[in-house]
Amino acid sequence: MREASQADRDFQGFVEPLNTRFGECQRQNRCKYLMNIDLVDPLKVLITYYSNEKVREFTNNVAKLCTKPTFIPVLNGPVSTPGQSGTISPWAFILAHAVQILLFAPQDWKPNRVYSRNQSAYPHRFPTPEAIGGGTTRTVAGLFSVEDLYRAVLLFYYLLKRRSAPKWIAKAAPTRVSETSPGVSNELPKANEVDAVPVNNESEQADEDDDEDADAPESLNETETIEGLKTIRINTLLLESLTTTCPSESLSQRLRDLSELKVPPISSNKLKAELCFLSQHHMQSEFESSMSTSTKDETHVPLDLGITDMKHLIKRPSNAFTHDPRRRVPLQWDIPHYPEIDDLGHAQSPGHENHPTSKSLEHRKAVLNSFDWRNKILLELEEPPFLATVATAKSIMKQLLDPEIEEHCIEGFGSSEVVQLVDTYKLLRDDQTCGLRLLYDQAIDEKNRHAPTDRIDCIRWVCYYNPIMTRALELAYKYCRDDKERLVVYVEDPWIQCIAVALFVVAGFNVGSIRSSDTGEEQFKIMDQWKNKASGLEILVANVDTKVRDINAHTDYTKGLLLNWTLDPERMLKIINNMGSSNQKKQSIFHMLKVADTYHDVIERVCCTKWAMQLSKDIKLPEWMTGVVREICIFELIKSTWHQQFNRYAWVVACDLKGHDSEYHDPEWCQLGHVFSIVAKLMLHHPEDKDFWVESMPILMELCFHFKDAFDKSDGLECRLSLTPKEMRKSFLPIFKGMKNARAALDDEQASERREMLQRGLETRAKGHGTVAQGGEKRKAGDDGEGGAKKQKTSAA
Repeated sequence: MREASQADRDFQGFVEPLNTRFGECQRQNRCKYLMNIDLVDPLKVLITYYSNEKVREFTNNVAKLCTKPTFIPVLNGPVSTPGQSGTISPWAFILAHAVQILLFAPQDWKPNRVYSRNQSAYPHRFPTPEAIGGGTTRTVAGLFSVEDLYRAVLLFYYLLKRRSAPKWIAKAAPTRVSETSPGVSNELPKANEVDAVPVNNESEQADEDDDEDADAPESLNETETIEGLKTIRINTLLLESLTTTCPSESLSQRLRDLSELKVPPISSNKLKAELCFLSQHHMQSEFESSMSTSTKDETHVPLDLGITDMKHLIKRPSNAFTHDPRRRVPLQWDIPHYPEIDDLGHAQSPGHENHPTSKSLEHRKAVLNSFDWRNKILLELEEPPFLATVATAKSIMKQLLDPEIEEHCIEGFGSSEVVQLVDTYKLLRDDQTCGLRLLYDQAIDEKNRHAPTDRIDCIRWVCYYNPIMTRALELAYKYCRDDKERLVVYVEDPWIQCIAVALFVVAGFNVGSIRSSDTGEEQFKIMDQWKNKASGLEILVANVDTKVRDINAHTDYTKGLLLNWTLDPERMLKIINNMGSSNQKKQSIFHMLKVADTYHDVIERVCCTKWAMQLSKDIKLPEWMTGVVREICIFELIKSTWHQQFNRYAWVVACDLKGHDSEYHDPEWCQLGHVFSIVAKLMLHHPEDKDFWVESMPILMELCFHFKDAFDKSDGLECRLSLTPKEMRKSFLPIFKGMKNARAALDDEQASERREMLQRGLETRAKGHGTVAQGGEKRKAGDDGEGGAKKQKTSAA
């Protein structure tokens, strides 16, 4: 008892001077102590612990002396952290309280528990046992490992976030974790895993009508499985009702009607500086050099391929149209792939075999998440912001927009469903961010924060976590401001279109929009306005599911942008061909954006595979090029056409061997893709070696794998792709011949099994089945014909 009392006195002697100094400074100036911990980077907290000796000593003393949970106000002065000496040190403050989580956190919850650092008083959460990730060295005050300190800092942030969330104390407690692993929750699924689509016993047959305003199947039951998409759809309805096809004009008119002052535009220098910051943040500064390298590595062929879309690979006049490379953003998000979607773009959800992926709810969720991870928050809201169904929301919005219907005359006026929608509509009506505050309010959900209204703040908030829109805004500035040209931006999803339009408007561009919800008359009207240069429109944002596909939007305009790949190559080819068919004096450039290591990779692989299957029927390659040889060459031509980083046939091989567990940008597959490029160049440029390649065809894939393994990943096979055909033949053909002569060494059990799996995938594609082997297992297409790969046109009609 005496020791416990002495421990209390020691701790009071430590903390009392801190309280005294804090009180003195607080009496002088209270405002200094308003600290927004959300703005403090947790990584900076940990770095400060390691780099600042006084902070580390202070934190260790808290760990040694603290006898009960205590508020500890620590100022900058005593711990020598940056800032005024009389203000709170955010890094030391967080560490002082994170350490208390280490000292007192229990494994279970009891409302009347007396917290103690005595490990025998109750089961403690920390220190984490070594066998389940606790670390080996207790470096924090000799009591806890650095791994546990990391966990405690993150728990501190989580607890503050949970505390500020609405109704947090009333939420049901989570189910208790199995006690077989003390202190550790159940393992989360890996990044490339996802739960199977829940079975819905009710019919979910999609409406096949060509309803132009339907951005998702209207007849689907709005069960919990699509609750998140219901929120997205109602959000889209609200924003489209307020922006019209000319959002800049409609916003200005609405502000005049409301007698609101318009927020001043952003100066050119300020916007340019912000874009420079965002570009560096997303590590996008090497795009132009990547474009130069990609162009230099293109595979040109000395023969007529007979394909309009690939003529540029045979002859390249100075004014020829070229595709800008789709931009591989190196920033990676932890967003799962969707194994329900197979290689040729068909969803395999329960009860919906061969349901087209482009209409699939899972596909749309994945596209939204890959575009901006904050969409995942909207899709998984515990308390959806709207109680109304989509049909009810449509009816309410129609009545709200009818000038002859008073608000109190709206059907259901006064009910929760109507009140929520009307209030949100009024909130957005005078919003000068074109509705971006709706995304902010739903994604952040903190009533103590106002949504950003300053234009630069709004751009920073949207783009800081969105590399796609950062690049889109950068290209808009380059083409529309620096080069005084106009830009056509294509999108596939109506909600993404709303965000893109709003961001361009906030940045100060004059924007036109062609939406899937617009009538045919409205779409033609905005197209006519776009073609009239006197209209002042700088950017046209068009949904690919509208009549814009049947109109050449690029007459006298040469720059295009696609915010994400589509599953259907015909869509992209038609857009690109429209640009290429225009009588242009300037070079046409079309950007195809994506984020690497997200579902965008799946879309790209599916799209390339479908185009390759069609090209295999139409392209004029030598007759001896069959099987794997033909596929390697066709994917190499696709790589050169779309300026891909490496031959995407490597992704097809990866999926044949490993199914959907393969990592798309694993250096192993990138290196294999470069090997395929070398093989394709050797075969296309040196017909005199035909006999060797024909003889090697049965083991060609094994030769490629062994060739890959012969070079270290850091060796840079990509640099060898710029060799001349003669140099490449001299350097690499002897290696392939040597490996072929050592065939016995290549033929082991593993090689044989791999060869069989790849052969099954090859045969499936050759038959044109609507599904491709997953992990080497053949799957049959449906009897209704939906599973069959439809013949794709490769040029504009």
